[in-house]
Amino acid sequence: MLLGAAITVLALVGAQPALAQATININPGNVPTTAAAYTQNCDPNLGGGPFPNEDVWVFNLPGNPNTSGVFLSVTATFDTPNGVVKLTIPDDGGAIVNNMGTSKAWIRTPAGWTLTGATAEISGTADFFVLTHTCAAKPGPTSSPTGTPTGTPTGPQTGTPTGTPTGTPTRTPSHCPTKTHRPHDGHDGHDGHDGHDGHDGHDGHNGHGGDAANDPDRDGCGGLPVTGDDLGTSAPVVATVGGLIVLIGAGLILARSRALRSRG
Repeated sequence: MLLGAAITVLALVGAQPALAQATININPGNVPTTAAAYTQNCDPNLGGGPFPNEDVWVFNLPGNPNTSGVFLSVTATFDTPNGVVKLTIPDDGGAIVNNMGTSKAWIRTPAGWTLTGATAEISGTADFFVLTHTCAAKPGPTSSPTGTPTGTPTGPQTGTPTGTPTGTPTRTPSHCPTKTHRPHDGHDGHDGHDGHDGHDGHDGHNGHGGDAANDPDRDGCGGLPVTGDDLGTSAPVVATVGGLIVLIGAGLILARSRALRSRG
């Protein structure tokens, strides 16, 4: 009886069907799409990134791996500027990862490609698989000229300076007068008084006229008339000297007149 029971158990175990290999499609709600338009997750264990000019695509097989199975291969179809391209993981790049819970597969493509469809070979009974996330490319570095340009530019430089000159131009003060006054005419001297006994009194000296005001050597400005300030210092002197001469002459005449009277 024990032998019969053991045979029955072995028969039942052998009767359980093994997990068969199957081909399934991607969830149709995931396509078409670009990597930049999809959920972003740059996992270093699943392709990494972001990379300059490369997109990373990550697929996932939902369910318990013991029943749903694992990825054996994934073939993705892309619309590219050069036409339709099909890439198979892992034959054309990427990898299948089975140590992160559910089975996953990833691959890198040139940036900007559009995923339009995908199929997968699995070991289980799952009905479909999904595009779980992407890692879109980051803008590539822009090239810039290196090195220092040598040589000296030849030819006339063109263009108009755009800067504004700073500072205020200064004027050099001129020593020449900018406002002139009409020179004062000299005062005429007073005529002497007539003396007694036919002696004529001394004639008064004529006052100095204003002609000297036009002397070009007076102020060094090429003949410009001198200002009233110059005449203000010389005219009183001339008048004073003339007055003294008149007073001396009058005193002499008066003394001589008295002498003549005393003789008479």
